[in-house]
Amino acid sequence: MNNFIENILIPFKINDKEIKNYSLLSLAFLGDSIHTLYIRNMLICKANFKIKELHTTTTKFVKAKSQSFVIENLTNLTQEEMRIVKSSKNAKTNNIAKNCTVEEYKNATSFEALLGYLALKQEYPRLNKILEESVKIIEKNFN
Repeated sequence: MNNFIENILIPFKINDKEIKNYSLLSLAFLGDSIHTLYIRNMLICKANFKIKELHTTTTKFVKAKSQSFVIENLTNLTQEEMRIVKSSKNAKTNNIAKNCTVEEYKNATSFEALLGYLALKQEYPRLNKILEESVKIIEKNFN
């Protein structure tokens, strides 16, 4: 799945200055869809699950509690990536997901914003690496 993201995203025609002006919640919106699609694709590639099992397993990976755990356990983030994570944790939102704390929700939003940021910057190898690492973190700790 190394080139999965690169092969599905339409190249963005924006420069670094424009990317920095994007709303962090818009980045999270994009990152959420990328993460969900990545996980669904990964599961379909593994086996021909029944739809209920696909949904249950996908939820394990994409729920706020899992994403929060991932962002707390990702290693080797660059300074710029850490800036995105910290800034998006502080972004004002009126929503809170069910079955999680405010802190978990903010952490999950920061994880999704990081994914969206890397996608807009077209840093696909880095984006794939973080997605792969997130799967390993969740599989190791949420089984």
